[in-house]
Amino acid sequence: MTLCAGCVLPVGPRFEDPAPVENVPPFIKSTMPVQGSTVTGTSSAQFSVTFTDLNADALHVRWVGEYPPYTSSSHVLQSDQDYPVPLNRQPVDTLNMITVSCVLNPLALTNQHAIAVFISDQPFWTDPSDPDAPTDPEQFLTQNTAKSVTAEANWLLNLPCH
Repeated sequence: MTLCAGCVLPVGPRFEDPAPVENVPPFIKSTMPVQGSTVTGTSSAQFSVTFTDLNADALHVRWVGEYPPYTSSSHVLQSDQDYPVPLNRQPVDTLNMITVSCVLNPLALTNQHAIAVFISDQPFWTDPSDPDAPTDPEQFLTQNTAKSVTAEANWLLNLPCH
């Protein structure tokens, strides 16, 4: 093959990996009742949260009673709920609900109860004997295993538990 002046040689295609997608934390789209509101219950109250994750990660939900602020009465209200990666890897809106009552949940013997929900794209701590688990009880209750950002909503529940 001989080359001549002015000849143009085709250049093959350049394949490059796409830029990595930034991992963003999940976010809350809506709550019922409205996040931050005071709710009055006669024997129970229902809370719901609709959330999503733009990265379509597996998501984890933790409901916490008597929080915030953290006290010795703060605790998980029910087992954490886990949502797998969506089949089509597209973000989906997910609804999670809880009914809180003095009978169903071990609420403090008071008239007002702080209720919180945490949404994470990493599992929450569940085993205090895990050598990597935080020793601070508030962090163990509210932090995920990657120590990454979570979405959070809070309410104040007026419900006499005696």
